[in-house]
Amino acid sequence: MNLIEKYETWVKTLVPFKDDKVFIWLGPAGLGDKITCLPAFRHLKKMYPNRKVILYVEPLISDLWRYCKYIDFTIPEFYIKSPDALGITKSDLAIRAWWTFYEHHQQHICKSGIIYICNTEYKDDIPLEYEIDILAEDLPKIEGYKNEILDLAKGKKIVSIAPAYTMFSRMWSIESWTKLVQMLKDDGNFVVSLGGINDLKVPNVDLEKCGLIPVRMVPHVLDIFDTLFTLNSGMLHLGSVNQDVRIVYISVGQFPPELIAPYRRGKLFHNMDVIDHSCPLKGECFKGHIEETKIRPMMNNFLSAYQKESGTKFPEENIELMKKYVCWHYCAKIMDKYSCSKLITPEKVFETYKKGN
Repeated sequence: MNLIEKYETWVKTLVPFKDDKVFIWLGPAGLGDKITCLPAFRHLKKMYPNRKVILYVEPLISDLWRYCKYIDFTIPEFYIKSPDALGITKSDLAIRAWWTFYEHHQQHICKSGIIYICNTEYKDDIPLEYEIDILAEDLPKIEGYKNEILDLAKGKKIVSIAPAYTMFSRMWSIESWTKLVQMLKDDGNFVVSLGGINDLKVPNVDLEKCGLIPVRMVPHVLDIFDTLFTLNSGMLHLGSVNQDVRIVYISVGQFPPELIAPYRRGKLFHNMDVIDHSCPLKGECFKGHIEETKIRPMMNNFLSAYQKESGTKFPEENIELMKKYVCWHYCAKIMDKYSCSKLITPEKVFETYKKGN
């Protein structure tokens, strides 16, 4: 039975019996944002062990959802324009849109996932570590990836960089990545680039693997790595599924680490070094550059596409919420602190790495 047949069967036979199910609607978000929701789905299934958890979600990174043992059925958004088409009202949905979730994530992003997906208060005994399921058939592939890297490394210590092509406010320059890679190689390391297929291509890595290892397998491949160097990107969270690999986190704006850093072995900063830089200029140049030259045009394109596809304007109140989620606003609101990627040097990152060895 293909996915369309499964979907049609589900609509005909399951939707009328809502008391046996929990419906979740998650809107568009990045890989890291999706992974932060996994502890919430684990807790949701614990709360409702006898109910089916039904997820209505954008189709990207589908294997993250399809292979999650805490989600019983996934409906990709392209099958239906709205949950209303399923006969599901907004009151049936534990989370109605991603901006509802993020409006209250100041206490910590994973804890907020518990609150808004599970519709409950967060308690300190609820575990927040990530886990991503794999299949038995994945194991030979994982071993193949590891053996390939080990053979090429020829006994050298293996480290990874994650040069994400992400929000402008988070990115580290290609020049900085290139210089860090050379320092790591000169120190005797074998350097592998991990991330998505569209991420930055650093010219001097020993092995380019961006987009070439399935998402759910990456944490297991990291078993052979000593260190992962990453920004606030999907790889920060994907790497943290592996509870042991050391992480050097280049914190370059938007969210204070206390809000975004993943829990590992029950601790926020287990085996993780955070590199930050407070800007004495209070981010005025940062604010103007991000808002006008990057965020606003992207937002306008989104609003235009939304209206064209849906036939209606994007809700004005949600536009205001969207405007908040640029780094200058969040830092000003919470920490009065700004972080600038230009002021975090490869030398500083390498120094932090060596101190921990």
